[in-house]
Amino acid sequence: MKILAFDFDGVISDSVDVHFRVFNMICRKYGLSPVNGRESYAKLFGKNFYESAVEIGMKREMIPELIKDMTEKCWKERISMFPGAKE
Repeated sequence: MKILAFDFDGVISDSVDVHFRVFNMICRKYGLSPVNGRESYAKLFGKNFYESAVEIGMKREMIPELIKDMTEKCWKERISMFPGAKE
């Protein structure tokens, strides 16, 4: 059996802007301050996301629901592929 894996987000698809916008929308919904700038957003994923999220004020027990909410909203968004990715 051969397995071929692709890293979709940020490699095949240009999804960062969508994820950033949706993440900030979700933060407001949960009463959290939005993340200022794409660099600050990217830093949340530089180490353990749960620990980074707690550092910016999220309650640990809130994180799974926030992730579920974010995933559902991102699936409804139009995410483009990087030029040449289809080929």
